[in-house]
Amino acid sequence: MKKKKLMRSSLILQGVYTAGCILDIILCLFYQASYKTSFGRQCAYLALHLTVILLLVPALPLSLIWNIRATPPRQAEDTRRGCWMAWTIASPLLYILCWTVAMCVFVAATGGV
Repeated sequence: MKKKKLMRSSLILQGVYTAGCILDIILCLFYQASYKTSFGRQCAYLALHLTVILLLVPALPLSLIWNIRATPPRQAEDTRRGCWMAWTIASPLLYILCWTVAMCVFVAATGGV
């Protein structure tokens, strides 16, 4: 049961982190559409804070540890273990990809504020 909780929490953490990156991108798009207004400036500062928070949140190492600890034993079905091992490899790549896209959109939209 402990491994199932680790699996679920790892997937939830991945989803929350990805949602944060998507929110960062949306804020940057709002800023770019209305950069001369106070709403646009607020979006830029919120995107800046969100980008920094996403960088500083230790989601990648935490998720990687949870993924490794939640790996099913060798006696488990090969497909279940194989899928989880593939997720353990793909998950850090998704973290890096999401953060890189969010950072690039932020810099392109704001010039770094």
